[in-house]
Formats: sequence, structure tokens, C-alpha cells
Amino acid sequence: MRKSIGAACLVAGTAIGAGMIALPMILAKLGLLPSVALMFGIWAVMYYTSLVSLELNLQAGRGLSLGALAQRYGGRFSQAVGYICFMLLCYALMSAYIYGGGETLINLLKMLHGPTLTHGHAILFFTAGLFTVLLFSLTWVDYINRVLFIKLLGILLLLCIGLMSRVHVSEIPMHEVFDLSAWKVALPVVFTSFGFQVIFHTLTDYCKNDKLVLKKAFFWGSLIPAIVYLFWIACVIGVLNTHNPAFYAQVVQGGVDVGQLMAELSRVAGGRWLQMMVWILTVLAIITSAIGVCLGLIDGWKAHFTGRSTVGHMGIVLVCIVPPALCSWWVPGAFIHALSFAGMILVIIAILLPQYLFYRGKRSGFFKALNYPILGNPGCQAACALIGVGIMIFEIMNLLRL
Repeated sequence: MRKSIGAACLVAGTAIGAGMIALPMILAKLGLLPSVALMFGIWAVMYYTSLVSLELNLQAGRGLSLGALAQRYGGRFSQAVGYICFMLLCYALMSAYIYGGGETLINLLKMLHGPTLTHGHAILFFTAGLFTVLLFSLTWVDYINRVLFIKLLGILLLLCIGLMSRVHVSEIPMHEVFDLSAWKVALPVVFTSFGFQVIFHTLTDYCKNDKLVLKKAFFWGSLIPAIVYLFWIACVIGVLNTHNPAFYAQVVQGGVDVGQLMAELSRVAGGRWLQMMVWILTVLAIITSAIGVCLGLIDGWKAHFTGRSTVGHMGIVLVCIVPPALCSWWVPGAFIHALSFAGMILVIIAILLPQYLFYRGKRSGFFKALNYPILGNPGCQAACALIGVGIMIFEIMNLLRL
């Protein structure tokens, strides 16, 4: 039971990142009811596809990175696609998290009237703290992450209570006029907010291939973010539309950035504590996401180095952290722009490649009896694949501004 709770916290903590703060800016263009439908629709797809990835690991008999799974079931080309997409997504996310963590640390210290940090020093301190945590065994990292995640949920609850106390329920915008362009932006963003696919192999080994523990971990670990996101969205759009309809109209039109959103939330709530809570929430969200992503990256490199090198755990952690830290320090903007492709990369990692490997595994006779019988439903498989292709098309249209 404890292990399933810890694993669920790692899944949820990896998914819930600093991007949660900006979700109201995207989904305000839809309204609350369409946002609920979209959120739970994407959650259902992501939970189903998580079972596909778990099935691939369980059939292999141990946790394997996506590249190793691709080699086992699909051949060298599939291995190359899986390995490149996995590494690109992990390093892009780590660069963004380290950069965001450093900037958040600077602002938090300003609010607390603490020492002033330069951008470089903030990056260094955040990276050093993350490096220290990741040096511990997976069991200890699980405990640390569990504590941080519980604190994150507690602070988020306090924030929502503070905001909802100033919301008139009748003022929560239930829906907006249908706008296809708003859905084109919202679908990939919400999909990307469920990015926990980098830790399947880590948790498969950690849970000792227990299919029921893993199923519970990914069910609750994926459902918790959906619920958290919806509460946050309802509170933010409700309080903004109640106390500053003109500003809310700007949010709907896409003319507001995260900093302006946080400043306005602080103003309408009427308390300095709220602004501090938002910054602390952001720090915790970044840290828990960074821990989850880096654990997956560490295991990916360990599989690559096995039998080829004497690189120890500390060396692998350095390989995982130093490159994104340097990118965040020297050329943060250039690398963070890679996150624009995160939705497309995630579609390949989370939906298309695992489904293809699952199909190849069944057809080639690699599989024994399925651990999750629902995966034998061809209708569910086809629906998920079509949704994945649709998200990629929307992402390409957004990048080309079509």
C-alpha cells in the first residue's frame, strides 16, 4: 500500500509542473464546462496509454526505457526513434525546470527580503539542491518527493480556499463562444500537462513488476493532476471574472502573461501571503516535476552504460543535470523554445510508439496473456491513435500559425 502511494505521488508530481499556473490562461478561452470535458477526456486517453506502456514493461519482465523496449519489440529504427524522443523531451523539460526554478528562487527571496541572487547563482543553487536529492537511493527520493508533493497539495488547497472565499459561484464562466483556434491551442497544452511517461521503467522495477500496484499508481497518479488542474482553473477564472471582468476579458483574448496573472491574483485576494504561496507552489511544482523526469533520465542512461562503462550513480546524475543547467545558464531562451515541440514529442512517446510496439509484440508472439485485458480492445487503440495524430496536427498548425 505504501509503495503504491509513493509511486502515485511520483507519477502525479512528475505531471504537475509550473505549467499548471498558466493553465487558466489557456482554458479561460473555453470556459469551465468544456475544460472539464477536455481534461477528463485527455486523462482517460493518458491512463489507457499508460497501461500500454506498463504492459510492454511487464511483458519484458523488468523496467526498460522506451529505447530498450523499442529495440526489443520493434527493431533498431524504432529503438532510435524512441531513444531520441525520450532524451530530447527529458533534457528539454530539465532545462526548462532548472531555468524556471532559478528564476522562481530569485523572486521568492525578493518577497522574503532575503539575499539577492544573480541568474547564474540561482541556477547553481537550484541545480545543487536537485543534484543532492538525486544522489540518494530511489527509496529515499520517493520519501522526499512524497513529502514535497503533500506540501504542494496543501499549499494549493490553501490557495484555492483563499481564492474561492472571494468568488461568486454565479460569476464562474461556464462556457465561452466556440472557437476552433482556442481548442487547437488548449488540446496540446492539456495533453502535455500529463507528461509522466518518463518514469514507467523506473516504477516498474520499484514496484517489483506488481501489475495491480502499478495500475493503482498510474490511475491515481494521473487522476490527481486532472482534479488539481480543474480546481485551480475554477478558482482562478472565477475570482478574476468576479473582481475584474475587464482583466478576465484580456485573459480570454490571450493578452496576459503569467507574471501579470499572478500579480492580479495577489491584488484581488488582498493579501501578500497569497503571492508568496503562489511562488512557493511554483517552486514545489518545479522540484517534484524535475525529480520525476530526472529519475527516468537516470535509469535511461544506466541502461545505456550497462556493461560499457564504470560510470557510477554520481556520474550519471551529473550527465543528467549538467547539460540542461549549462543551457539554462548560458542560452536559456534557445533551449526552452524546444518545449514548443513537447506536445509532438509526447504524442510519439506516450501514444504512437507504445501502441506500435504493443501491436508488434502481440503479432510477433512476444506476449503471454495480457496483464490488462482492456488493451485487447481495438476500438480503444484506434481512438487513442486518432487523438494522438489530431494533437500532432494541431501542434503543427499552432507552430505554423495556421
